[in-house]
Amino acid sequence: MEIFTNLLKNEDLSVEDLNQLNFAKRISIVKYAYNNIPFYKKFYDSNSFNPESLTNENDWNRIPCLTKNILRESSNDIINPNVPKSRLKSTTTGGSTGEPLQVYFDRTVPLEAFGWRTMSWWGIAPWENQAFVYRNVRKGFRQLINFLMWWPTKRVLLDCSSMSPSDINVFLNKVNDLQPSFIQGYVGGIYDFSKYIKDNGRKLHIPKAIWVTAAPLSESTRKFIEDTLKAPVYDQYGCSEMFWLAAECKNKKGLHVLSDIRHIEFLDSSDEVVKDGEYGDVTITDLENKAFPLIRYKNGDSGRYLVDNVCTCGLPFPLIDKIKGRVSDTIRTPSGISISGAYLTTIFDDYVHLVDGFQIIQHKDYSVSINCILSQGQSANNIGFAKIKNELLKKSNNELEINLKFYNSLIQDGGKLKFVISEL
Repeated sequence: MEIFTNLLKNEDLSVEDLNQLNFAKRISIVKYAYNNIPFYKKFYDSNSFNPESLTNENDWNRIPCLTKNILRESSNDIINPNVPKSRLKSTTTGGSTGEPLQVYFDRTVPLEAFGWRTMSWWGIAPWENQAFVYRNVRKGFRQLINFLMWWPTKRVLLDCSSMSPSDINVFLNKVNDLQPSFIQGYVGGIYDFSKYIKDNGRKLHIPKAIWVTAAPLSESTRKFIEDTLKAPVYDQYGCSEMFWLAAECKNKKGLHVLSDIRHIEFLDSSDEVVKDGEYGDVTITDLENKAFPLIRYKNGDSGRYLVDNVCTCGLPFPLIDKIKGRVSDTIRTPSGISISGAYLTTIFDDYVHLVDGFQIIQHKDYSVSINCILSQGQSANNIGFAKIKNELLKKSNNELEINLKFYNSLIQDGGKLKFVISEL
């Protein structure tokens, strides 16, 4: 496939040439949207922005941002009227918030090729057998069609939105028979699969890689999965509105932004770009989807570019830190102090040996439960737990009641593991 070949060629670009390609494609998509989609012409005109003035990064920063509310209210208006409906593929996201929104993809944009390139970083070819742990997997006739489309590649699927021990056991047996090169899935689903294997003393065919997505990956969870499945775990970042934003290489020193097809910025509350190393609101631009362009779209996540964002692997794509979850993933004190998810998802990073997984829940009375799954051989009395609790108390100015609790499983939403849950 020519597009796949071109994507691989972009890996050999210099950082300067990649940046030039990225900016040229940004200019192109903005001008295209303005000239072809009435929504963008009206949106930019009302914010006094003229795409013809777009010549440098300062000009780019003047482009108004799309928010979830704007996208929710204007989803149908963002569709390119020049694109046949047959080219559109829709998906709904944000249902867990009670305010779902609909977005569209251009069927002519080869999303699979974007994934193939990243898989090549992990030593995996597109035609190798694969296993998936996702929710809402295809069943019956739709599953048969999917298998035929990917033949001779073989696939085995586990629906993590509702998986019983017998479901996991059937999947495990199929994986051992098929011996796929990698296992891909939601962090929560892969974690539960790993826990089943460990708790039941089962053996698993060792894949080349485990590819996780759809939730922040804590270092304790990574360690547990790697120790159990005996394979490296690679983090990949995308969202329902825009797949394939960033992914780890084998160095696992950050996630490479796929900046030849995507553009990521981190903005403060005034929509100004933050400095490298500082956290900001994830703001994304799709450089490929002209059927439904999303330009400077704030997806609700929080993250940052690494200060040292050039990797020794040789890829020119810049590095971002692990995404720390939703901007709304915070806990609060009665006086109004907020402790962000960017911090909360890292509280065990210096104590990865203590727990196999954890979750933070703030209750309606402001009290906080840190729910933990103890690692084998660890004690709830380990001094590390006291240090984590004391650090959190300091950040809350001692306003919060914090309780450490220990369980065998954590709360999930259809296979997605959420690290911070607030009942406030």
